[in-house]
Amino acid sequence: MIPELPHDLIGLVGYALFVGGPIATMWVQVRKQDEKLSKQGKQINDVHSQVKNDHPDDPNMRHQLDSMDGKIDLISDAIGDMRKDHGRLERRVDRLEQR
Repeated sequence: MIPELPHDLIGLVGYALFVGGPIATMWVQVRKQDEKLSKQGKQINDVHSQVKNDHPDDPNMRHQLDSMDGKIDLISDAIGDMRKDHGRLERRVDRLEQR
């Protein structure tokens, strides 16, 4: 059954608000969601370009992590050597104190 259309201006405005209100609300929500998705898409593209292994302009994250891995190994070896030296020095001091 089709509802009867309003016959006066007040009824027409009420009908327009009744029908147009939800449509306007939905349109605003879709616009906000579109802006949010656009922003997230840009962030995803930024992350992808950093992780991707073939961009010549800047060093990418993969190469940076690989170089850091090598540096961490060097630092670890240096700390191990320092611990050995410290152990030797402790033994020398102990022997000198025993004399």
